[in-house]
Amino acid sequence: MIRAVLGSLWRRWYITFPGLLVAGLLAVGAWFVVPLSYERTASELLVPGSGSLPQNATNPFLYLNGLTVTADVLVRALGSNNVASEIQRSYPGAGIRVLRDPSTAGPVILITVDARSDADAAQIIDILLKRTQTELEDLQAGYSVPSSDRISVKPLTIDQQGTVRPRTQLLATGGALAAGAILAILVAVVVDGLASRRPRKSRKDDTARGAAAPAPRGGEASEASEAEASAIPDPDDRVAPLAAPGPG
Repeated sequence: MIRAVLGSLWRRWYITFPGLLVAGLLAVGAWFVVPLSYERTASELLVPGSGSLPQNATNPFLYLNGLTVTADVLVRALGSNNVASEIQRSYPGAGIRVLRDPSTAGPVILITVDARSDADAAQIIDILLKRTQTELEDLQAGYSVPSSDRISVKPLTIDQQGTVRPRTQLLATGGALAAGAILAILVAVVVDGLASRRPRKSRKDDTARGAAAPAPRGGEASEASEAEASAIPDPDDRVAPLAAPGPG
C-alpha cells in the first residue's frame, strides 16, 4: 500500500511537489499571522476568620484543612463559562484556567491566564483576583456568616511578567502544514488512479465491440464467396498467343 502511494506521488510529481510547496507556504504564513500567547499565573490562599479559630489560637495557618470545600466552590464560580465569556468579550482570544493547586493539599487557588499581549494578561489576572474576593464575600453574606467568622482570601504569588507561549503558533503552523500536505497527496493519488484506469477501460471496450459484432449470415457468406470466385479469371478463357506467320 505504501509503495503504491509512493509510486503515485512519484508519477504525479507535478502535483505532489507544488502541493507540498504550497503547504509549506501556508505553514509559514500561519506562523506569522497567528499572534503569540502570553501567560501569567497567580495563586491565592483561603484563611479562616478569627471567630472560627479555637481560643488562644495564634496561628490561623494551622487550621486550613476545613477550607478546601470553600476553595472548590470558588474554583467552580471563577472557572464558569459566564466568567470566561465576560473576559473574552473584553479581551478577545484570551483564555483562563482556574483550579485548586494540585501541588498542595491546602485551600490554594491557582489562576492561569493566556492573552494576546502581556498587558492584557496582567489586567485579566487583576480582574480575577478581585472577582475571587467578591465571590467569596457574596457567598458568605448569602448565608449570613458573622464578619468575625468569615473566610478571607490572601494573594500568595502574582507573576509580574508574562511568559511567551508559542503553543498557539505551533498548533496553527502544524495544522496548516498537515492539511496542505494531506490534500496534495490525496489529489496526486486520485489523479494517478483515474489515469491508470483509462487504458484498461478502452481495451475492454475494444474487446467488447469485437465480441458484439454480428457474424455474416449464410446467404451473405455464399454470395461473397461466389463474387470472389468470379473475380478470378478462368485459365481456359485466356487468349491464346498469335501463331507466327509461315514462310512465303
